[in-house]
Amino acid sequence: MGALPPRDAFLLHSGRACLRAILELQRPSRFLAPFYLCDAALAPARTMGIPVAFYPIDESLHPVLPALSDGDLVMVVDYFGLFGQVGLVLSGLGDRLVIDQTQALFASAPARSWSFSSARKWFGVPDGGFLRGPRQPPCPRAIPLASMPGHLIERNWGDPDRAYRAHQAAEAGFDGEIAPISTEAVALLGGVDTARVKAARRQNFLRLHSLLAADNTLNFSLADDAVPFCYPMLPRHEVHRQTLAGNGIFIPTFWSDCLKRTEAAFAWEVDLARRLLPLPVDHRYTAQDMERVADHVLRLIRERGR
Repeated sequence: MGALPPRDAFLLHSGRACLRAILELQRPSRFLAPFYLCDAALAPARTMGIPVAFYPIDESLHPVLPALSDGDLVMVVDYFGLFGQVGLVLSGLGDRLVIDQTQALFASAPARSWSFSSARKWFGVPDGGFLRGPRQPPCPRAIPLASMPGHLIERNWGDPDRAYRAHQAAEAGFDGEIAPISTEAVALLGGVDTARVKAARRQNFLRLHSLLAADNTLNFSLADDAVPFCYPMLPRHEVHRQTLAGNGIFIPTFWSDCLKRTEAAFAWEVDLARRLLPLPVDHRYTAQDMERVADHVLRLIRERGR
């Protein structure tokens, strides 16, 4: 993917709208998704009354798929923008495969399968989902965008705590309706220097990896063409996000919904949701910012290991 918005994608309102469009076209009898995923990503299937079944991932974050039945639609996730090759390995599934690339905006995907990504996860835009697939989705109904969402305003004014709370409220407003991208988002995305974004994210990721790899229990590498969403740090002991937040380092949980579910067969995913620190590698940050983040994380790891 080069310039934004991508010319080879259908431009919809959100990633959820993209998934809803795929489900409308495929009409599966069952929707398979990884347990390590937020409830919001499952909402389109549940809204349509499609049964949802979870499958596990291994300790390399790759899918462990069960035997499939006729009518199944399988979604795999390119976690953190590092695992695009998983979709290529499963490309034999054709249009029964959906690749969630919301954390892999610049990744490629098999031409005969479905994939979708979300610009809102990466840039300060009000909306924007990019859908690729073997067939054209339903014609979306235009919806108005009244104003710039509050979390973008708060972030621009430098208040990340208030921005995060406003972001959560804004996320709740995305209901998965199949609607087109807004003209505001198209204009904003057209001004993104994608070459600089890719280079900066890769440099920030590699700087963190050079400082933290020895204490990271996840084993991965960054492919030459991968653009990471974050740096997935999995320390041996849980590091409390509140302590990092007190030092101005705000780390989300991917995904807290996993901690609330009652299925007993996904202990690895629950532990991952609890302990994983998705450290920022945003293109707005510098190598010095990455060193500061790593210093705080390592100090907390050392304290927990005593």
